[in-house]
Amino acid sequence: MNKIKAVIFDMDGLIIESESLQSKAYEQIIKEYGKIPILRENGLVQQVGIRGDQDRIEILKRHNMTGDIEQIKLRKREIYLEILKENLYMLPGVKKLLILLKGIKVKTALVSGTNREIVEYILNGLEIYDFFTVIVAGDEVKNGKPHPEGFLKAAKKLNTDPKNCLVLEDASPGVVAAKLAGMKVIAVPNEYTINNDFSKADKVIRSLTEINLKILNF
Repeated sequence: MNKIKAVIFDMDGLIIESESLQSKAYEQIIKEYGKIPILRENGLVQQVGIRGDQDRIEILKRHNMTGDIEQIKLRKREIYLEILKENLYMLPGVKKLLILLKGIKVKTALVSGTNREIVEYILNGLEIYDFFTVIVAGDEVKNGKPHPEGFLKAAKKLNTDPKNCLVLEDASPGVVAAKLAGMKVIAVPNEYTINNDFSKADKVIRSLTEINLKILNF
């Protein structure tokens, strides 16, 4: 059995419930373009678990919008940051788990499809930035999830063999990426990802509050 030496967190949908907030930001932009937002089965405009640039291309296509991707990116960031100011809450179990990992000297990293500016805004706002030894943001990799690049980059920065890394993910693209990186992965579905295919995950739990020392080294 490979001992877990590092735990790698996703952010959106795992540390904070941001999916609905991001959807609201995109919905506002779509309306600004004179279109009606098309919601997916889970009630969101965007696809969960993929990098923002991929999302924006998909949203433009689905809504028959002609717009500059970079302008939409900047406008979405502006709206999203405003929404976050009033809606920045940590999901249950996050802080307790980070304290546990720090206490047993297990390294921690965060790999997110969100850009560095917003990642830092969120982590600082929640007062947990200093818990993470390494952060790999969406604008710091060429390939977003389900590609393993982000996780492999984090493992290299942590100076830890991927087989000794445990990933915590809420969506299937992240689970696939973690397994392709040769890591263990625990899936923690939320209301927007509950119907994802988590068959590749090593374990599926309902909340981070379920994690203890035994689960960390299952």
